[in-house]
Amino acid sequence: MVGKRKYSVEIAKARRAYLSQFCSARRRGIPFLLSFDEWYVIWQQSGHWLERGRKLGQYCMARYFDGGPYSKDNVKIILHRSNIIEGNLGRKHIFTPEHRINLSKAKAGLRGHPMSERTKQILRAAKHRLKRSKPSC
Repeated sequence: MVGKRKYSVEIAKARRAYLSQFCSARRRGIPFLLSFDEWYVIWQQSGHWLERGRKLGQYCMARYFDGGPYSKDNVKIILHRSNIIEGNLGRKHIFTPEHRINLSKAKAGLRGHPMSERTKQILRAAKHRLKRSKPSC
């Protein structure tokens, strides 16, 4: 019985991860044509299921050339960093030293800025509503 329970917990976590990716693709307007079973098999065959995530050094499911739908023939499992690099190919990033200094100054004013009590109350109320609501895309 313990083995079956462990299996069902693992599948439940996988389904939540699948739903999260499905909803993320929908929000970005990207067609997601993978069923849960197809998605799970791709991850299992990659050998990186336990290393998946959004952080540096973790793996993600990416589309070839960052285009088209999420489908069996258009996805690969790669390092998150590689996905970021591929996604930025062809984009122009023009940050002169002066521009970088201005960005740094603009962000400096935001660090450590205390929130008003009213802002804290609004954030607490929003967090409470999120906990009580059902997950949806």
